[in-house]
Amino acid sequence: MKEPFDIVGASIYSNRTDNIMVAGYFAVEPIVRMLVEKRTGSAKKSSKPPHYKSFDEGDPSADFRPLLQEMMGHARVIVLCAPTKSVRRLLLAAESLGMIDSGEYVFLNIELSARSEKANHNIWWDETDSAENNTKSKKAFESVLTIRPRTPDSQQYRQFSDQVRNLSVNEFGPDFGVEYVTPEAASFYEAVLLYVTALKDALRKGFSPKDGKEIYRLMQNRTISGIGGNFSIDVNNDRHVDFAILDMEPTTGILREVAAYLGTDRRYIEVPFTEIHWAGGRQTPPPDEPKCGFDGAKCVSVLTTSSIVAIVLSILLMIVTVVAYLSYRHHKKEAELAMMTWLIKYDDLKFGGKDELRRTDSRQSLLKMGDNVSVDTMAMGLTRKQIFAPTAYCKKQLCAVKKLNSQQIVLSRPLLKEFKVIQGLTHDHIARFVGACFDSEPPCLLFEYCPRGSLEDILENEELELDWMFRCGIVILMYFGCCLN
Repeated sequence: MKEPFDIVGASIYSNRTDNIMVAGYFAVEPIVRMLVEKRTGSAKKSSKPPHYKSFDEGDPSADFRPLLQEMMGHARVIVLCAPTKSVRRLLLAAESLGMIDSGEYVFLNIELSARSEKANHNIWWDETDSAENNTKSKKAFESVLTIRPRTPDSQQYRQFSDQVRNLSVNEFGPDFGVEYVTPEAASFYEAVLLYVTALKDALRKGFSPKDGKEIYRLMQNRTISGIGGNFSIDVNNDRHVDFAILDMEPTTGILREVAAYLGTDRRYIEVPFTEIHWAGGRQTPPPDEPKCGFDGAKCVSVLTTSSIVAIVLSILLMIVTVVAYLSYRHHKKEAELAMMTWLIKYDDLKFGGKDELRRTDSRQSLLKMGDNVSVDTMAMGLTRKQIFAPTAYCKKQLCAVKKLNSQQIVLSRPLLKEFKVIQGLTHDHIARFVGACFDSEPPCLLFEYCPRGSLEDILENEELELDWMFRCGIVILMYFGCCLN
């Protein structure tokens, strides 16, 4: 496992003010500061700033669910620093929120001191709780990696532990059955060893044993041999501590060391023949950030396979509908063209008076002496009534007949379309097309009859007295007629 997480977004620690739990803040605070610095210098612009919260350890009824729900919007890797009982309660709350089964979350539990091997057994167990909660707690601890000071595993450290234990029994009382002394005890011994080494160097250089500044300076940036091996001190005279990373084995429920960080060498090592068990059945570390980001901004729209299939089918259905509609319209228009509803048989035309259904020839009338204007008329037997064009009755409607010069008309498709268009034209200033007759000789067209005749007929009719207002109206109508063209 080589730096699997780029973003650690959340830290939770106890805010109790006693000397023990104040250390929880000081354990988490450097981590948060380091993450802020790492994010500032990182090219990964999507990284979120670390998010941290505290809780009241003194309140046994505190509800961790709102705290965890807030964390879910900021991080997938959560650093904890609290007593084991509080960690257990927090993990039970996480389990109830589905954070464990999802396998998307990892909890890093920082312990401030090392523990004995016996303390690694059943860390999830609470004899005062129900069997159901203990089962959930064991499952929840599968998502936890515990980080604590590493206990050296060397022959020299075992001998040191035996000497300390024997001295404790001989000088202070009974044996408490501790297999190894804690690394803190060894650290006290090594602190004295560091001081003695720096004091000897100060005396050899001619400094006074009371010169604390020089002794302090000689302790800085040093590496010396200690109980558990070499240990080093930095420029601030802080020790580079070794840390163990422990993971719970799911079947036994026992914490086991899977990796370590060697502070002196600044090196991360993995324990051979072991591997980290990730929660949710994952084989690899979970991503430190959701695929679409914490706010979903990275995925504007994520379409599932079923959604894509539905969209494609909808588009195909729309295309088929449009094609079917266009095809229907085309066939409908073709059928209307083929019907030729405007075509009139010659036998359906009636010439002569409305009451005399017989054919008659038209004759000239409305002739003025000395004029060259003539109009085709047909007497209707009505006093002072004239018809100003060849006419015929079609379905009891008087129509004007316009004879064509051609003796034979070829009904091509463009001509059929033109007749269809003319048939649909309606306007106050246009004589409506009634139909066409092609079985007559010659063929003719039938239009709506204008009973007052043409403009020429009106102007030449002496019986009509036209004032200038009426004449202006005629001019306006002529203008409208021209506009239609």
